[in-house]
Amino acid sequence: MKKSLISIGSLVFLFTLFVSPALALEIEVDQYGNINVFEGYVLGEATGGRSSIQPVSGSGSSARKTPTRVIPSREDKDLVVTMEENGTHVELKRDLDDKNGEGDSFRSENLELRFPAKTKDLSEEQKEKLSEYQEKVREARQERIKELSQLRERKQEDGEGLELKSRNVKAKLNGAEFLLDPKTNEVTLTTPSGNEHILTHLPDQALSRMKEAGVISDESFDEDSQELEAVATEDGIEYTATVSENRKFLSFFPRIVEKKVTLDDTTGEVSEESTSRDWFNRMMDRFSY
Repeated sequence: MKKSLISIGSLVFLFTLFVSPALALEIEVDQYGNINVFEGYVLGEATGGRSSIQPVSGSGSSARKTPTRVIPSREDKDLVVTMEENGTHVELKRDLDDKNGEGDSFRSENLELRFPAKTKDLSEEQKEKLSEYQEKVREARQERIKELSQLRERKQEDGEGLELKSRNVKAKLNGAEFLLDPKTNEVTLTTPSGNEHILTHLPDQALSRMKEAGVISDESFDEDSQELEAVATEDGIEYTATVSENRKFLSFFPRIVEKKVTLDDTTGEVSEESTSRDWFNRMMDRFSY
């Protein structure tokens, strides 16, 4: 009898371990640049651009919960997010130039960071770093008064990482460090070697630019099942997407053509190339319309 009780207890423990919801670290930057931190909650599905977080030992109320901590904008801190082996590391730092400076930090295996899509005024020094095209793309976000962009951990078969989402379009961040300035809502991606690049396009803006260039159609890219990839290189940031299209070789013989589309995030230039590796298929791709 005693052994049976021990066995049942072990099963209950294992069941609880596997079905217990993972606690989330949620961070939301409001329109004034204040950083609201929610710890000890279960991450729910977003509704209307905002997360429906629920307390672990909830009282049954569906009202939005109070942040466990608020970092006011006057503290002038930036959010730095990096992906590590055991989850994400979030650090709040006032002076990013001080590499030895100690900042507040959080660790989580279930992070969601939300911030306004609308950009704010830049300083003259910041404006000098932007090209005319970058300013144009940035101005397009001024109308997104109530929209929130989202950064969260991405856990899929091809590995873990950070994922940026705007207007239902997702982009995987390829190993870059994510930096958010709550005062301006500007995003900077930093390469492993330390090169910093301002992110010009949000994911949905990048996809729209690819469509404007005529290299991606609504049929070839499904926002619900596909995602872009934002790659930070030493020279800048590139958005890429791999899509398949139904074409006809010499306008007669049906075939599927797969191609990789690349957007230069700084200049807005879009290019495409076949993903076929052998010369024969690349030749067929070229003459398929």
